[in-house]
Amino acid sequence: MTSPSEQPPGPRVLRRWPGVLLSLLIPGAGVFFGGDRRAGLCWFFGLSVLGYSTVLASSFPLVPGLLPFIVLCLFYPIFTIWMLVRSFRPLDRLSSGPWTLIVLAGVALNVAESALTSHLSRAFRFPTGSMKPTLVPGDRVFVQTSAFWFRPPQRGEIVVFKTDLLESSALPRDQYYAKRVAAVQGEKVQIQQGRLVINGRPLEEAGVLGGSNFWAEHVTLLKTTNDAFYVPSNACFVIGDNVTNSFDSRHWGAVPYAAVIGRVTKIYWPISRAGDVR
Repeated sequence: MTSPSEQPPGPRVLRRWPGVLLSLLIPGAGVFFGGDRRAGLCWFFGLSVLGYSTVLASSFPLVPGLLPFIVLCLFYPIFTIWMLVRSFRPLDRLSSGPWTLIVLAGVALNVAESALTSHLSRAFRFPTGSMKPTLVPGDRVFVQTSAFWFRPPQRGEIVVFKTDLLESSALPRDQYYAKRVAAVQGEKVQIQQGRLVINGRPLEEAGVLGGSNFWAEHVTLLKTTNDAFYVPSNACFVIGDNVTNSFDSRHWGAVPYAAVIGRVTKIYWPISRAGDVR
């Protein structure tokens, strides 16, 4: 018979929870420090790839619709829970030094991930009717913020831009607008018989830009058929799809490329309107 001091140690249950905490700070860290380093690295890279794939699927036009995004959104928490369960394992005691480094690394990793994610995709809520019927008040959209890393905006694309870099005093500061690109740098813009005329030729494109209702009494620029606007370098001329009720480049001129945040690609809410934006 053994004395109380000679009783075998109990299960190390209390020392399993730090592994879960480590994996909450850095995916797979609890598995890694629990002894299975290969699996820990696999969890780290696997969840990182899954997370970025979810972000890419939200706004990249090459990924059709919202179904891939929804599927990835469902898989990510499932795999995260699985990883946390695997992290609930005996863990060698760590001193305050390694814990401090892990916490700092976790914070830095999350800050870097947040910054990179915002440079790939962002969500916006559309509050006005200037882009009806393509976008209506209350629509929540995904904007591909990486769309113009390697090329400028093109005619027909719906872009989101911030008003701070626009020189017009008619625009409020620190606001985000969404409009459709009608002309790009170096092009000559006119309105003749209600139609958009680019470099002397009426636009024949299908959709709103091929319409015949671009002239209105409240337009500040291009008031007559002889008026012309030359789009400066590194800028674009934008117009709202609700052309008779849109505050756009016809009033205050071109949008510098530097002010453009990205391209509107998908509506994700309300569900009845969810899908790709053209």
